[in-house]
Amino acid sequence: MNNLIDTECLIINLLYPNTILLDYLQDKEPLRSFFPGKNKVFHPVTFRGDRGIIQELLRTYNATIEAPQETFANIELITEEHVKFVITGQQPGFLTGPLYTIYKTLSAINYAEKYSTKELKLIPLFWNASEDHDVEEVNNIWILNKQNEIVPVELKDKEMLNKSLERLPLNKKSIRKLIEHMLYSFPETEYTKDLFDEYI
Repeated sequence: MNNLIDTECLIINLLYPNTILLDYLQDKEPLRSFFPGKNKVFHPVTFRGDRGIIQELLRTYNATIEAPQETFANIELITEEHVKFVITGQQPGFLTGPLYTIYKTLSAINYAEKYSTKELKLIPLFWNASEDHDVEEVNNIWILNKQNEIVPVELKDKEMLNKSLERLPLNKKSIRKLIEHMLYSFPETEYTKDLFDEYI
């Protein structure tokens, strides 16, 4: 059995309501006349990797973050030749960071589900770009409080100083306290009671 992965980079139209960006990335006319030279932003990329090594790395990493069983079920399929990946990624942020992180994740999941067949199993794979040391860039979010003011909420922890994001331990007590603070800060809606019942 061939245990290597053939990969290629594809441009997928999932999140672009306006075609200008896609036309630029695909070097299409008539947009080409406005940008001299061949567009090199995206071009086919191929490399070969060992499925067994990737499988073991993903097993180890996902065990440390207590990933759900569905994740491990997908990891067990990686060495099968009919399995391919739908890959996306993002720098992590507090409570996932920007909303487009969620959009990208859901898009990969939906694409994998939509285009999987009996002959071709697609697995969504999220690349966590966590090697950054700029903790202050990702340890906060902005929320709308009861006074309709946009205010920052920041996760502060001494252990976060001078470490790359991938090396930061998650202090569940600090995170729970911060989420509790956020819930008390939000304006009341029809969902408030359910949120409090779930998290407080």
